[in-house]
Amino acid sequence: MQRPPRRRGEGYFSTGRIQVIVGRGVLMGALAMGAFAYALYGSDTGLESARTLVFTILVFTQLFQAGIWRSDVKTQIELGIFTNRPLLTAILVSVTLQIAILTYEPLHAVFAVTDLNANEWIGVLLVALLPIPVLEWRKSFTSDVNGSGASRSLHKGENDA
Repeated sequence: MQRPPRRRGEGYFSTGRIQVIVGRGVLMGALAMGAFAYALYGSDTGLESARTLVFTILVFTQLFQAGIWRSDVKTQIELGIFTNRPLLTAILVSVTLQIAILTYEPLHAVFAVTDLNANEWIGVLLVALLPIPVLEWRKSFTSDVNGSGASRSLHKGENDA
């Protein structure tokens, strides 16, 4: 309640919020395309394995970034990583399903995926986690995606979990 409200007539998808959404999408897309190009051309991975790698990176990137969307101004550490139990449960269930899809052979044909080896799993996790420090760091400079002019200092007591 310490943050001023959005301007009258301004929707949730303000220009600043759209820029954040597009920026995150471009970052995720660039990471996925880079990983795909590396898997396909920089290693001895085939097309199906490269697709599986990118599919898994995109899933994990979305899951890992879910907590970042909880607040435009507070980092995960400030909010508390384990304070939103339903979100944490959804992330854990989704990770479990993704692992099942990649490790349970009968599901490979349904989702057109292959097994990932240990190095590929490490690569997936590193690439999927890479945007988090960048996006959290950005919050320290960009405190107001709605354009109301509020500074970060006004948001210190905010609880927008």
